[in-house]
Amino acid sequence: MNPNKMHFLLLSAFTMAGCATTQTAGMKSDSQTIALEQQAKSYENDGDYEASTEVYRQLIAMHPNDFRSVSWQQSILNNAEALSDPWLIVDEAKQTLQRLVQARDEKFDGATPEAIAETQKQLEAHLSQEAKVYHIIYNQYGNHAYGSTAHNLYGLLIEYFPDSDNTCDTLYMHADLEYWGESDIVGDDSATSHYQKAGQEFDRIVDKCTDTLEPSQIVDAAHSSMLVYNALMDNAETCPGIPQTPEAKEGEEQVYPEFPIAECRVKFIDAAKRYFNIVQQYNSNQITFAYNAIYKTGRIYFEHNQFDNAISAFKIVIEKETDSKNTGECEVTIYAANYILESYKNLKQYKNMLDAIHEFKNDDKIMICSERWLVEAFIEYMNTCEEAIAELFKKNGEAISN
Repeated sequence: MNPNKMHFLLLSAFTMAGCATTQTAGMKSDSQTIALEQQAKSYENDGDYEASTEVYRQLIAMHPNDFRSVSWQQSILNNAEALSDPWLIVDEAKQTLQRLVQARDEKFDGATPEAIAETQKQLEAHLSQEAKVYHIIYNQYGNHAYGSTAHNLYGLLIEYFPDSDNTCDTLYMHADLEYWGESDIVGDDSATSHYQKAGQEFDRIVDKCTDTLEPSQIVDAAHSSMLVYNALMDNAETCPGIPQTPEAKEGEEQVYPEFPIAECRVKFIDAAKRYFNIVQQYNSNQITFAYNAIYKTGRIYFEHNQFDNAISAFKIVIEKETDSKNTGECEVTIYAANYILESYKNLKQYKNMLDAIHEFKNDDKIMICSERWLVEAFIEYMNTCEEAIAELFKKNGEAISN
């Protein structure tokens, strides 16, 4: 089916019911105004939407401070929808919202609180439905003009109805387009800019919408937020490189100064921890992804010589009930265990390192991993560490302690 025809069929009934021109209670119409309204409707009924729009604009010019001008502008929006012109729809939607706000703030004739509230309710519902229709068609047909229209309409709803009961749903849809949308859908800004906007909106969803959206949507928003900050963290344009630990000079002992973590990585760490907690809270099937995110936070701490934080993160990964036949899962477990040992070594906490080695050698998640070469290499590494620690204790005795 032609997308334009689908749009008309999906929306026509709602348009006629939700945004029809209405008379405002208590307002009087002179004969010329009545005649022009009838003429505009006649053009509209005959399908001459451009002519109808011109008459409605004439009415607005005649009565600029009349609350009925909001209704006439809504009719202009209806005409743009009937023409299936995506760019015109967004422009007329914005003008309709602006006129409603102007009528409220400047107290147009007939702009009672009740009339404003009812018009706002109808207009929000109408534009929300319009945006979702365009979003559906974009998803089904890949029509980028329709995807852009959905994106822009969601943006208008967020801007003009920030405290609406439907804001969370709108944010979710808008953030999804920001995350996945191409430049001709979300605008000419860089992909980095749109990732940042998507991250902010996903953050807002997770923080404010837990009582409004479905649990699966909250989990998805938390996951998407983590992915956004992961992408920004890996982008050299938005995130500085990882500091390098200076090598010790000959004859000197190697030291590992703690480095501060750049904000771009802190945002990922926070998003990853939040994602992990939400996945657990909602018992989501995304648990493996969540543990992988925590593993990456451990890597960041380790690379910045924040070894205590690294150990805490990697211990969470170790505690996961992994499938020993799943190569990916048990590999991550072994890598996490290896980083724990390396962290203890760099901290010179040799007793803790030795305790961890004994624990890992008795951990089936590690020892029966199907990736045998990796298990054998890790066992060899642990044996080497045990021998070295034993030699240190023998040489220094009580001096080697935590």
